[in-house]
Amino acid sequence: MNKGKTWSKHCRANYVEQIKATEIARFLADQFNQNRQKLSGNPLKQVDVLSAYVAEVRSSSGDKQHFCVEPLLPSDKTFTKWNHNAGVWSVADINETLLRFAKYTYDATNGHIMITDLQGVELQDKFVLTDPVVLCKDEDLYLPTNLGREALKANKAAADKLIFEKKWQLRLQ
Repeated sequence: MNKGKTWSKHCRANYVEQIKATEIARFLADQFNQNRQKLSGNPLKQVDVLSAYVAEVRSSSGDKQHFCVEPLLPSDKTFTKWNHNAGVWSVADINETLLRFAKYTYDATNGHIMITDLQGVELQDKFVLTDPVVLCKDEDLYLPTNLGREALKANKAAADKLIFEKKWQLRLQ
């Protein structure tokens, strides 16, 4: 990972990187939604990723502050963190749709990236995700949350292992 770059938590550039990661996740979620019923013998829910935006606020002294903002999640649902970018899944909350989505993002990009840090709410027909992370082989992209090749391998291995352990077989066409 490129350790030469310094990151200011609330700088505009950091939030622009987050928006890039979010848009990649949204694109891959759209692709997953079009193909999801081919990926499993079980019905899979739709996956939606909230859009992200950079807000710039000026103080009365003229100083700029930046914030990353998203639409609100439904407040009547429980917020859940299903996995994080180091490859650990919440065993109590394992769900085939999200495992398949994470694995799909890896497979659809020929192992170049994987969408992780899956968190949000589950609705009756879909998952609504917020603040995703893009793990990428190119360790200079999607900083500071891209933990690089080792995290990418760990997440892929964890998803494969859980799908195998749960005996969620692929649908034969």
